[in-house]
Amino acid sequence: MNNARVLAFIGTSLGLFLAVAVAGFHFVASPAGSVSTQAVPVPLAAYQQPVNLGARYGSVTAQQLMQTYLENPPPVRAPAGGAAASGAMHFGGC
Repeated sequence: MNNARVLAFIGTSLGLFLAVAVAGFHFVASPAGSVSTQAVPVPLAAYQQPVNLGARYGSVTAQQLMQTYLENPPPVRAPAGGAAASGAMHFGGC
């Protein structure tokens, strides 16, 4: 293939991609009303609805779940390629 055909293919591909992106943006964009609603913080009273966690834990409020998470954060993991947090080296799996 010569350079002209390669450049024509690249130009056509980019043009087609941009046309699909511009035409499809209307379908995936959030409405302006929901964007302005999402910018307003939710009051704490909205988190008083119970969440059913099954027979083992029962029902708790979302506020209790957040408070438990803040009081008991998950353990910090070692960076990728480094030793595990416990000092033991783990290979594969979770």
